[in-house]
Amino acid sequence: MMRAAGEASACLLGSVDAAKVARKLKKRGYVEIKDFLQPRFADQIHRYLVETKDASEWQIAIHDGQNTSYLPNLESRRDDVLRHYRAAALAFAEGRFSYCFRRTLGVHADPCSCGECRLRRLFQSPPLHRLMSRLGAPISALGESFLSCYLRGDFLAPHHDLDKGRLAFSLNLTKAWRPQFGGHLCILSKDWTRPERTFSPTFNSLVLFEVADRESPHFVSHVVTGRRLAYTGWLE
Repeated sequence: MMRAAGEASACLLGSVDAAKVARKLKKRGYVEIKDFLQPRFADQIHRYLVETKDASEWQIAIHDGQNTSYLPNLESRRDDVLRHYRAAALAFAEGRFSYCFRRTLGVHADPCSCGECRLRRLFQSPPLHRLMSRLGAPISALGESFLSCYLRGDFLAPHHDLDKGRLAFSLNLTKAWRPQFGGHLCILSKDWTRPERTFSPTFNSLVLFEVADRESPHFVSHVVTGRRLAYTGWLE
């Protein structure tokens, strides 16, 4: 445990204006923290995702407006994926909740030194919990978390995360992302009618937003090109 806490301390950002971030989070219900991880650790996770992680390790998660399916990321299942994707796209056009993106499932057995497990240990660590307390958002545990990968055409329709935890988070892990590529995290107004704040997936930025006491409607816009990578989950 001490070794894990030591690694976490070394991986977190060097400094943050906790008072300023806390004020923004309290006032708006969301906040973005730039350069969240130490640059060396952020680069290691990025290399793991783009150079080491095999495409077959991703599951294609599709919600077609009624049901959720997890499909193997295999060329042999292409027709099946397209059929589910068309149903999800239709549900989106009709204003129903739907999504399509790649994600990881399950937890690796300890000890595991892969990038995902290192991130999970970081978000479970005392240093991270102490940082959240300094930001005025004390937490006790990491809830569900996973790596996500959005490719061309992938999206996440408007929804809320009530009952998922206290805070939702998204740690962006794609380098050189351009706004015209899409894949923006959009926080909506309380009546769900207009974007209140849009976050481009800037590398090594962490977006936090409250989900326990407010709906915090949000969505991820369709990706036009590129590969949008992130570590996403909920803190309880």
